[in-house]
Parts: sequence; C-alpha cells; structure tokens
Amino acid sequence: MTFEKSWEFYRELTASDLERLNKSTHLLGDFGYWSPGEAKYISYRRRGFARTDALAYAIAWCTNAVEQYERRLGHDTGAEGWRAI
Repeated sequence: MTFEKSWEFYRELTASDLERLNKSTHLLGDFGYWSPGEAKYISYRRRGFARTDALAYAIAWCTNAVEQYERRLGHDTGAEGWRAI
C-alpha cells in the first residue's frame, strides 16, 4: 500500500468520525503522521474491511487501549511512561 492509498482512507473520515476516534487516545502516544485512532482505522481499511466495520473496530481498539493504560496506572508497580501498544 502506498501513502496515497492511506491518505485516501483518511479522507473518507468525517469530522464526527475523527472526533470519536481521537476522543481519548491522546494517552496512547504518537503513531507518526496520524493519531492512534486514525492509524488503526487506516490499517483496518488496508486489510479490506468495510468503512463502517473499520471505524467500529478502530473505536473499540482505542477504548480498550485506553482502559488498559488506566488499569496499568492503578497497579502498585505503576505504568507511568507506558505508551507503546
């Protein structure tokens, strides 16, 4: 897949889709050019998932990743600085 194809997948996201994807993923760190939610959406689209399915899976992934991060912070050992997924 080329960067242009990834950009095409990104452009099909609406403003409300982007807001939902990026709502709480700021805790997850930086994935490069796109936010973590956008990057997951693009990766699902690259694998051939339909637009609606890719969006639902990316939102579920983001929610799960943030919950895991918060759960790790609650442990005695802590998880400060844990960002890589």
